[in-house]
Amino acid sequence: MLVTKRQLADAWSGPSPPGFLASMAAPPKPAPSVGRSVDLAWPTDAIPAGKETCHMGVLAKLIEGLSRLFSNEAYNEADLVMRSVDLNVVSPEVMLAIARTSFAARHKLKGWKSFVARMRSELSSRGYDPGKLARGLG
Repeated sequence: MLVTKRQLADAWSGPSPPGFLASMAAPPKPAPSVGRSVDLAWPTDAIPAGKETCHMGVLAKLIEGLSRLFSNEAYNEADLVMRSVDLNVVSPEVMLAIARTSFAARHKLKGWKSFVARMRSELSSRGYDPGKLARGLG
């Protein structure tokens, strides 16, 4: 399913979907349209809610979706995905996959540093060593 940025913004004005988007307090301000469509239906399936370890198929789908956004230079959309993830309800593997997949594009992602800081905090609150798990992420 391909949606424009405007359609995405309109969809955010309704009730939050289940899963990782459920905790969003307010819809983000829509970015100006640049006349291209980007598939943003994949995060709902690719980012499962649940703190338990997820399998490689889930991580592969997540990495593929993010990589597709980066190859299309859809940095605002990737930023939106990263801001939307409720780190309280996803596994450490999902958090780290997002951070590491987006690392090369971090300078083009406004929310990258914030995501990594939130991730480190959540990992620490669960008893993991964020210094060890997030080594090299800044």
